[in-house]
This record gives sequence, C-alpha cells and structure tokens, in this order.
Amino acid sequence: MEENINGTSFVHEYDEHGRHIGSSGSKTARQYQWTKHQLQQLSVGEHTPLQFAYHPSGHEKTRATEQGFSLHHQWSETGLLLEQQLGRNGDSLRQYQYDALDRLVGINDAKRGNSRFSLNANGQVQAERLQKGWDSQYRFVHLFGYDSELNLNQQGFATEYGDSNVVSLDDARVKRQSRQYDKAGRVLDTGRFRYHYDRCGRVVEKTEYQDGFRPKTTRFVWNGDDRLTHIELPDGGRYRYRYDPLGRRIAKECLSSQRITEYLWDGANIVQHSQKTADGSVVQTIEYLYEPESFRPLAQVTHKANQASQLHYIVTDHAGTPQELCSENGEVVWQGEQALWGHYQQRNALPNHGFRENAHNDELYCDLRYQGQIEDRESGLYYNVNRYYDADSGQYLSPDPIGFAGGLRPQAYVFNPLDWVDPLGLTSCELAKKMEDSGVPRPKNSAAHHIVGETSKGAKPARDILKKHDIDINGADNGVFLPNKDNTSDMPGILHNGRHPNDYLKSVNDRITIADTLGGKQAVLDELSAMRSTLSSADRNASWYTVLN
Repeated sequence: MEENINGTSFVHEYDEHGRHIGSSGSKTARQYQWTKHQLQQLSVGEHTPLQFAYHPSGHEKTRATEQGFSLHHQWSETGLLLEQQLGRNGDSLRQYQYDALDRLVGINDAKRGNSRFSLNANGQVQAERLQKGWDSQYRFVHLFGYDSELNLNQQGFATEYGDSNVVSLDDARVKRQSRQYDKAGRVLDTGRFRYHYDRCGRVVEKTEYQDGFRPKTTRFVWNGDDRLTHIELPDGGRYRYRYDPLGRRIAKECLSSQRITEYLWDGANIVQHSQKTADGSVVQTIEYLYEPESFRPLAQVTHKANQASQLHYIVTDHAGTPQELCSENGEVVWQGEQALWGHYQQRNALPNHGFRENAHNDELYCDLRYQGQIEDRESGLYYNVNRYYDADSGQYLSPDPIGFAGGLRPQAYVFNPLDWVDPLGLTSCELAKKMEDSGVPRPKNSAAHHIVGETSKGAKPARDILKKHDIDINGADNGVFLPNKDNTSDMPGILHNGRHPNDYLKSVNDRITIADTLGGKQAVLDELSAMRSTLSSADRNASWYTVLN
C-alpha cells in the first residue's frame, strides 16, 4: 500500500496474513517480524533490533535490545498494568493501584513521587495527592469540582502535612479557580483565561489576564471545514496551517521566520515531521514509531544535518502517555510530566558531553502527549488529528465534528484522563457510519454508542475478546443508536451520556467473557445483540450503573 504526502511516498508491506512487515518512504526503514499475532522484533534502519516477549495471557512482558535497553511489564488477571520495570536489573519505574472497580487510584513513580486519586460517584477525579520521596509527611493536593453536566468548574490547590487532610474545595485555601460556561458547555472564563467564540462554536480569541501585566490575546482563524488555518500569538508570531483532503495537517508555517514544518502520516498517526528553512533546507526530522494497530508511541528517531541519527525508545504510562525517552543502552535522557488535563513539563535529563558546541548537548524533547496528540510548542495547543486541545480550558477549540453523536458535551475532552483517551479528537464517527452502511437506520437526535468501550482502559478484557474473534470495535455488531439529550420523540432506549461508567464496563466484561468461554465467537456476537436489545429498549432515565445487571 502506498500513500503520497507532501511529495513523499510512504509505502507499507504486508504478509499473506495481513500483518504489517515493513515500511519505507520516511527517513528510516522499519521491519516487523511476527509470531502469529504477536510482534517479536522491530528493526529500525541500522539500529540494533528491539525484541519482544509475552506473558501466557498475551500481554507484553518485555521489550529489550542487546545494547542495554530493557522494559518489563507486570499485569493483573483482568489485564490491568500493575508495574513497569526499567533496566536489566529490573528496577521499579512505576507501580499502579486500582480499586475494587478496577479504577486507577494510585501511582508510585520512582522519579516523580507517589500520587493518590480520589474519585466521585461519576468516576471523575475529585482530588489528586502528590507525595515526593524526600518528605513522606508533605503532600501537595489538587482538588477538582464538577457541575451537573460533568464539566470541570472548580479547581483548588493546597498542602497537607502529617495527619492533616484537605477533604473538599472549601478546605483548599491556597488557591481556588472557578470556571464559567455558556449554555452549550463551552468555557467562557477560567479566572485566568477568557474565551470568545464565533457562531459555529469555534474559539476565535483567547485572552490571558494576570495581575500586573497587560492582557495577552491569541487569535484563531478557521476554514469552512472547521480546520484551524491561522493563529496569531500575543508576541506577534503568526502561523499558517495546511491540510490534506482527509483533513490531516500536512504543514505548519511560521510566517515571520518563513520556516515550515511538514508532516508525514500513516493513517491517523503522525510518523514524521521535518523542519525546513525558506530555501527548503532540512534543519531537523523526527520520526515516530507506534505499537501495532495503536496510537501508543514506541520509539522516536531524530535526524539533524550532518549528524548520525539518534534512536530513543519511548516509555509510556498506563494511558499511553510518554513519560521517558531512553537511549539504546537504557539511559533515561528525557522525562515529561503531565498534569491531569494537560500542561506538560519537560525535564531534559541528558548529561553534558563536553563543549557546548557538541551536538550531543542539543536539547532533546518528545512532543507527543495523550494518545493521538502532538504539542505545538509555540501556542501550547495539542493537535489531535481532527481538533486542537487547549490544556488551559481542558476543552477543544472547536466542537466535535460529529456533533452530539460524540456525547452531550461536544467541546469537551474525556471525563477522566486517567482512564480515557480520545486519539482522533472525536468519539463515535466511525461507529455511526458503519452502522448506517450496514443498513441500521439512524433516528433523529440519536448518538452512536459502543457496547464494548472503544478506548476506556476498563473495557480492555472485552475489547481483547472482540479483537481475538476479529469483531470490529467500531463495527455495527458493537453499536447501538441511543437517544441524546435533544431527543424529544418517543424513541426508546437509555439516554446516551457519552461515557461508560465502571459498573457498566464490569457488566460488559463479565458477559462477554462468559459468552466467549461457553460458545466462542458466535456466543459473543449473540451476547452483543442481547445487550444491544437491553440498551435500546430501556427506559430513557434508566441508570447506566445497573442497566445491564
């Protein structure tokens, strides 16, 4: 298969079983070796191959090279990541704790400290407590409040010491921020930032207010396809964006410096971006490699003029967010730290290797964020294939392209970034299309709902079973049209709310697992049909926590 982007042909090669075995066209060729459905080896150019090993359950156990890089994973019986170990000595990197509903409630990080998460009845994080290793008595507390529409509307910051315990936003005396929303659920004011929208619901101005400083305004220009085409920064910097017919960004041009960044894609994954000067000279090219059929990054290759390429392995957390870059010999050379709703902190750990002009002293970064996102450093926005995510508001700059089929809050990001991802910047578009293509009529004011969750970590057991039987997660077999909040007809079915509560996920996992054990693929399809019938015939006001019990 071949695709041409920005004058570059990106070619994929597959074997007779449909497995991806090679790619060429980017600066570095990639070769994949498989045993059945498991990737055994990844070769990147002339670099030492990366080898993979697996637990009997099928989950990845180890990825390692002969040069010294080694990453180990430990999993629970239900497929939850319990621990990551880095290095040949098996030093613990991160440990993960979950509650009885398999919700993430704690992370012990050898580099960043220990975090504990308290969840509200809707499964949203209401408190995060961070304890650094050097003082076991001191805890930094970040509290979150939500309105009736599940929008983040308050944040508070405080500290705890010893037995003291901040339990609510009323106790957060250090700093509080309240947010204002319009009737469509769009952020108007965060306390520090104010937003203005056009008639299509797209942000056209974002102004920052800080005591003692003049307001700083960023302006946005959109085309008829809801693609951001121009941005003007408070410092006068101006950028222009170009897209291909599929809506993917293929170029970012700085109009003041006449530098341009060009992008190469593999489906919905950015696999390469090159920075060029006005005369076309390439300053730097960065390539990204991903886990098979995934948005989880695996490695990054950096090319600079007159320098040998540098391969670094990307270590992600449970949600697929990059946390470390490691050299081929296993040295941690970069760390990133992301707050719950964004706001990345880069921590470059690369040591100085001699004189400042030495190329190895150049700063090293990973610009990938949550799955499917890449940061534009000039604006702080995260480009998310179909939209741009703004960490200051915790929302996208534009509405979901699929409207209310993506949920009741078309501008919002996911309910809980600890458990959910949105790699395409939209939710149910592919599902709705495949259901309609299969002959399922779509009622007015309805939303396409995944019976088995598409991205939620808690849905992984059922999702793995569907994958084993080649049942498309975005196919009609896994979908049902449900009424959305604008539906005033007599359409039956539980009200679609854009999310899968953990009780619902557990019920689906249990039913799919039992069906698979008793009757294999056909039994799984029958169980999906039974759950579809239950959801589509339930009372409009039924509870998502008990509807499948």
